[in-house]
Amino acid sequence: MKKYLPFVLHFLFWMMPVGMMIYFSDFSRKTNIYAVIYFIMQIGWFYVNLLVLLPRLMKRKKIWLLLLSYILVFALDALLSNGISYLLGTRAQIRLLSAFFTSLFVTGFFLVFSGCYYILKRWLRSEAERKSWENEKLKAELDFLKSQINPHFLFNTLNNIYSLTYTQSPQAPEAVMLLSEIMRYMLYDSSSTEVPLEKEVAHIREMISLHALRVTGKFAVTFEVTGEVTEMMIAPLILVPFVENVFKHGVVNDREDPVKIWLHMEKNGIHFYLRNRTDKGNGHDTRPGGIGIKNVTRRLELLYGKRQSLYINRQQDHFEVNLYVQLKKKNE
Repeated sequence: MKKYLPFVLHFLFWMMPVGMMIYFSDFSRKTNIYAVIYFIMQIGWFYVNLLVLLPRLMKRKKIWLLLLSYILVFALDALLSNGISYLLGTRAQIRLLSAFFTSLFVTGFFLVFSGCYYILKRWLRSEAERKSWENEKLKAELDFLKSQINPHFLFNTLNNIYSLTYTQSPQAPEAVMLLSEIMRYMLYDSSSTEVPLEKEVAHIREMISLHALRVTGKFAVTFEVTGEVTEMMIAPLILVPFVENVFKHGVVNDREDPVKIWLHMEKNGIHFYLRNRTDKGNGHDTRPGGIGIKNVTRRLELLYGKRQSLYINRQQDHFEVNLYVQLKKKNE
């Protein structure tokens, strides 16, 4: 059906003026018959220009040949209009010169009209192709960024479990169970463009629990969620790199200065806050090629644009993240 839609629209567009001319015309007067035939002939020149001249000559930048073709169209229109008028008896003699100048205005208008339509159609098609290319490029970049997250997190998690098994910790089976839940989220849920926020929150809790198993001494990480998380959708693994960097570069066993992670639900989005003491004076992982803040910052820009704001405060011995993301509700 879509294949024939342009043809139907064009037909309906031209049928309106032609139909009105036929309906209101008195065909007992031959001049009215001539007017209808002449108008239909102009429609023909419209499509000669649109489908033949412009595609073949304008694309090849043969402007002079195109102008010559227009002169031939004017001459042919003058000849045909004079012939039709003479045969209908509305004109006593052939007047090619006056008919040629009439064609310059009347047929010229239809040629300009079809030229504008042709240019607009090409521009719309070019814009559609450009947007499609940009979307493909965006999708490829997002897939690449996301593919960097999964191996990175898996590598760190396996290191944690290795430490537990190496020391024959009784917590190793629990760590394996947590890893299986984490892998289920990473392999299946994260392949979607969006997931329920509650799954992202659950994933963060499991990640914190897994890291808590390997910490010697007192574990000092708090994760507080306020508000209802069941209504919102979020890009998978968008909050995870911030939390992962805590365990990679932060101090997580200082009860005097604990790691604070806070997620607050707002009307149209979330406010995510994170603060921790770092074990390096130079802050978190921002090395070129590393998986860290640059990665998630780029994903936020690509996915949410102006619907997000990220503020990162790097201090001598502390790291702080303030993130607001406007999210969509389920079924929106």
